[in-house]
Amino acid sequence: MHPDHQLKYESFERVVGVNILKITSRDVIREPTVEFTLDIGWSDGHVVREVLFFD
Repeated sequence: MHPDHQLKYESFERVVGVNILKITSRDVIREPTVEFTLDIGWSDGHVVREVLFFD
């Protein structure tokens, strides 16, 4: 992804126990793939995942 893209991250709980991470951009993202790393921690653990989206 182009470094000038400004991404906005928002997390919220849709229902009890179901958490959502919403990632948005005002810019059109024209790349065929978007890749990022999720690093999630909570009181009893931790997980890191690589996420890749294809167009």
